[in-house]
Amino acid sequence: MTSERPTSWDVRPLAECGVWLSGGTPSKARREYWGGAIPWVGPKDLHVRYVDSAEESLTPEGVKRGSRLAPPSTILVVVRSMALGKALQISFTRREVAFNQDIKAIIPGEGIDPRFLFYAMWGTHDSLHALVDEASHGTKRLRTDVLGAFRMPLPSIGEQRRIVSVLAALDDKIDSNRRLATPLEEIAVAFFRARFVDFVGVEAFEEGEIAPIPAGWKVVPIGQVLKIVGGGTPSTKEPNYWEGGTHCWATPKDLSGHDSPVLLGTARHVTDAGLKRISSGILPPDTVLLSSRAPVGYTVISKVPIAVNQGFIAIPPSGDIPSEYVLFWLRHNMDKIKANAGGTTFAEISKRAFRPIPMLVPPKQQLNEFGLIVQPILSLIAGLDRERLTLVAVRDALLPKLISGEIRVPDTVDSKEVIGSAVEQLAGAKA
Repeated sequence: MTSERPTSWDVRPLAECGVWLSGGTPSKARREYWGGAIPWVGPKDLHVRYVDSAEESLTPEGVKRGSRLAPPSTILVVVRSMALGKALQISFTRREVAFNQDIKAIIPGEGIDPRFLFYAMWGTHDSLHALVDEASHGTKRLRTDVLGAFRMPLPSIGEQRRIVSVLAALDDKIDSNRRLATPLEEIAVAFFRARFVDFVGVEAFEEGEIAPIPAGWKVVPIGQVLKIVGGGTPSTKEPNYWEGGTHCWATPKDLSGHDSPVLLGTARHVTDAGLKRISSGILPPDTVLLSSRAPVGYTVISKVPIAVNQGFIAIPPSGDIPSEYVLFWLRHNMDKIKANAGGTTFAEISKRAFRPIPMLVPPKQQLNEFGLIVQPILSLIAGLDRERLTLVAVRDALLPKLISGEIRVPDTVDSKEVIGSAVEQLAGAKA
C-alpha cells in the first residue's frame, strides 16, 4: 500500500456512469397488482446498504402497470423523501426489485464495477449529502441533473475490482456475523416458548386468573417483582451536559432498525454533569429496555452501563428473575403491553400503566435453568455484534481512503493484508 494520490484516475460525472431509471406506483385500487413475489422498494426500505426485500411487493402485472424493475447490482438513490435533508439514502440491489417514483436507479455502465460505484458513492457520501442539502432547499427533492453532475473517481477496472475485494470481504464478514446471530436468537426464543408458553414437561396445572398455569407458578403484577424506572433528557442547550460525554444515553431511535437482542452502545453520550440531570442515573449492564413511546415495543438487553431518556421503561437486573426471561416475556406479551398504552397523538405506555400488568413468574429453579442456557447464547450474540461493530469501523475508515486513492491496493497485495493493516491503524488511533 502507498499513500500517494493517483493522477491517472478518470473523473466522470455520475450521469455518465450508467443508465438511470425512474420508478413508479401502480394503482392501489387494483388488488391484482399487489402482494406478488417482486419486492417494491420505497425510501423506507433503504435503511440498509443491501436491498433484497421490501415492506410491499408487486405481481409481474403490477410492475408492467406502473413500476419498473431494477436488476441485481443496481444502485438505488432516494431523490424525494422527508429525510433528504438529514442524510442521502443509497442502497445496492442483491436481487431484482421494483421501485417507486421517489427513487432513481443507476445501472453502472461498461468499464465500471457496479459494487465499486456503490462504494464510491458511499466513500464520497459527505460531499453528496452536502450537495443534496444545498440542492433540495427544503423541498425534500433532489434534481436528477444536480446528482448526475457530481464527479466520481474511477480508477482502472482492475483497481476497481481490487478495491471491491477489500471492502466486500469486510461487508461479507459483517453480514456473516449478522446471519450467525439470527439462528442463535431463534434458539433462545424457541426455548422460552417451550418452557414458558407451551409448558413442555409440565404435568400438573392449577387455575390462574385468565388460564390454567403450572402448579406452583405465580401470576403477579410485574411492578411487584421487578424494579421499573424511567429516564430523562438533560438540556440539549447546555454543552456541559454533552460535550465530551462518556456515558451511553439511549433513546428509542437507537433501537430503530436494531436487529439484535443486545445493545452495545448508543449514538449519544452524556457527561457526569448530564447524568446528574437524569433521575434514574446510570443503569447497570443487563438492564432490559422497553421503548414506551415513538413507538411502543422496541426491546433489548443493554450489555453496557446505560442512561435512558423519557422514551423508555427500564428494568434493571433482578436477583430473582433473569434479565433474559424478562426480555423474552416482554416480547411474547407485547400485544398485552400495547393494549395498556394510551395517548392521543401517539401511543405511549406509562410506568403507572405498565406496573399492574400480570406477569407469569415460574419457580426459581426453572428460571435459573433458563438463565444458564440462554445467557451464554446472548453472550455469543454480543460477541458477534462487537466484532461486527469493529469491522464496520474498519470498513468506514478504509472506504474514503481507498476511493480517493489515498490508500492503493496493488495487484500483489492480498485484501487480508490491507484489512489487517487498517485494523492495526484503527487500534493505534483509539489508543
